[in-house]
Amino acid sequence: MIEVKAFNNTYMKSCSYCIYDDKTKEAYIVDPGDSECIMAFVSDKSLQPQGIFITHCHIDHVYGLNEVHNAYQQAKIYCSKETYKGLKDERINMSYIFSDDDFVTSEKDAYTFLSSTSRILCFGIPIIIMETPGHDIDCLTYIIGQNIFTGDCYSPDIQMQHCWFRSNKSDAKTSEQRIISVINQYDLNVCSGHYK
Repeated sequence: MIEVKAFNNTYMKSCSYCIYDDKTKEAYIVDPGDSECIMAFVSDKSLQPQGIFITHCHIDHVYGLNEVHNAYQQAKIYCSKETYKGLKDERINMSYIFSDDDFVTSEKDAYTFLSSTSRILCFGIPIIIMETPGHDIDCLTYIIGQNIFTGDCYSPDIQMQHCWFRSNKSDAKTSEQRIISVINQYDLNVCSGHYK
């Protein structure tokens, strides 16, 4: 059975997630933030991370990526091509504003680029990938089992921001409405990018 562990990160109240199966020990990480907490949980549960999903490139959702991937090098990193561009540019990922250290990644071989037409299996079942631009042009939303990982494209408790370098207010509203429609249609558990 697929379970989800949420991590409320100390940095900018962002959220990270570990999706896992306690029997098979297969696991996936979404938006790695506080790497020590994530790695401690994975170790405690004896999990084997197979992939890391990135919803978008902003620093508050990726600041633990390098450490987590170094620990689990077998795990592929899944994101959009635009996310990868942002991960290589501190202006786009905004680490130059919000962090003492600029965040940059360059290890292209570890990345698999996704779009809404991509086909990926997790736990032997296909996941659904939605392109949800607006908060940033690179945003992806993932449906894994009965869980939807929305990043900063939708939160039931927090108003989405669309004031960044690559944001678009109209696209943001359209993406948010699509996500809400899918949540209501399939009665999904919302795993958003921030907590109150």
